[in-house]
Amino acid sequence: MTSRVSKFKDDQTRDRYAEAYDRTLAASGVELLQHDVPTSFGPTHVIEAGDASFPPVVLLHSFTFSSTVWVRNLAALAHHRHVYAIDLIGDMNLSRAERKLSGRDDLLVWFHEVLAKFGVTRTPVVGNSYGGWLAVSFGLAAPQTVSRIALISPVAFTRLRLKFWLHALPASIAKSPRRAEQMARWYLNPGAFDEPASRLWLDQFARGWPAFRSVFGTLPIPRPFDDQELRSLSVPVLLIEGADEPIHDSQAAIRRASALVPSISTKLLPDIKHVAELECPDVVNTLLVEFLAEEN
Repeated sequence: MTSRVSKFKDDQTRDRYAEAYDRTLAASGVELLQHDVPTSFGPTHVIEAGDASFPPVVLLHSFTFSSTVWVRNLAALAHHRHVYAIDLIGDMNLSRAERKLSGRDDLLVWFHEVLAKFGVTRTPVVGNSYGGWLAVSFGLAAPQTVSRIALISPVAFTRLRLKFWLHALPASIAKSPRRAEQMARWYLNPGAFDEPASRLWLDQFARGWPAFRSVFGTLPIPRPFDDQELRSLSVPVLLIEGADEPIHDSQAAIRRASALVPSISTKLLPDIKHVAELECPDVVNTLLVEFLAEEN
């Protein structure tokens, strides 16, 4: 059970983070709408893109990274889909948690409340890292809502490496923009930040991290799904892993998922780490668009 409600230290620091958030989104190359959707757990921030007549897709970001981590994917997906990128309640982003989240059941209630505000009853879900764990959780609990799942380096099939905790926990104690940038850079190869949109995202993260309270201990800790759960996953799955993944064994994840998930395709990307959507967006966008196009 979680013990705290996460938040920024004050309105001024949140406003500065929001300014950086908007600067990142301005680099997306597509017209966007932003909403603060009321839910029973607090207002949830949602980025919307694409023609309303297109079929929907939901994007769920990695822990602490916010929906702006999809900045290099929004335009490509919006050519084919009505995109909803959701800021996870209780995490470091523009959603505002007002209640404690007690586990996956609460997150499922929250997810359905957000979708209901947009009239979405069935949708594919794309998730990176923690967002991938959530996507599988929702797919298992609500296959009538989740039509297919695309996963990018999800924390769903293998355990987190010890070096992840050794890297992340000290940075959460001695917070500063410099340490925040160092932490974020660990998840991607250095060349990823040569691109302006990725650099804007990095600057946004470095601004938010020192100003945000209770990053750890506010959301359920992800664990690998057991064999029975994975065998019962009834929707089609695409698993994208980076060969240089730092926080778990990506090849072991592909082997286990391939052996257990009934309908799955996999892709191992050479020289890529944990956030492929920022690091090699053209490849990821092509894989996602093709996978989503297979939906009946």
